[in-house]
Amino acid sequence: MLQHKLSGFDKRSGAFLERVRRSLSHDLRTPLGAIVNYAAVLESGHVMDHEAIADLSQRIRSNAACAARMVQGLATASELASRPLHFADVDVLLLARSVLDFYGGSRSVKLGPGSLAAVCDVDAEIVGFAWKAFVAALADARNALIAEAQVSIACLSSELLLDFECGDSGAQQAIPRKPVTLQEFLIHGRGSARTECAMGLGLAEAILEAHGGALTLIGTLGTGASMRLSLPKQA
Repeated sequence: MLQHKLSGFDKRSGAFLERVRRSLSHDLRTPLGAIVNYAAVLESGHVMDHEAIADLSQRIRSNAACAARMVQGLATASELASRPLHFADVDVLLLARSVLDFYGGSRSVKLGPGSLAAVCDVDAEIVGFAWKAFVAALADARNALIAEAQVSIACLSSELLLDFECGDSGAQQAIPRKPVTLQEFLIHGRGSARTECAMGLGLAEAILEAHGGALTLIGTLGTGASMRLSLPKQA
């Protein structure tokens, strides 16, 4: 009988698929369950007030949009995690600005101290996916757009480090340098949107790990936070 030995990438991909399985069975249950419940209330006929009906309709639309974004995020993340890294010269500042622009920010991004260059050999799609998830979580915690960001780049002997920091409410304070878990990081998230943010950051973390890298969160939402991405340097 033939035996197949899993490679390191196969094992990491398996971990990503497990993350996707949990996302489908757990994270998506929140907005889909809300849609079912709000629709049931409308169908019961007990709600006659026009304002209450309009409110329930808005909640259904909001949760449906949330679920649609989560499904799209799953599709994109699955594609990114299942392909090899594509290295190319990428202007990381331009990438960071495009993410802020995507969320309606001012695109104010600058290099942090000690950065070697604004252009580095990195997979823009994977970095962009993780960066968007981070910005979405910060924007959700603030209930406001993120207008400023700082990027620090370091090229080590075996890996490339990208540090992203942007102005949530405690950005002017000294940012705690203690890495935290995803659950600790998201503790100040707001209600149903926190589920979407947790899913996005969880998938981003799994994508980085599937490619031999890592996503590290430092600080806490609302008290100053940063995100570090590490990717193996091209052989």
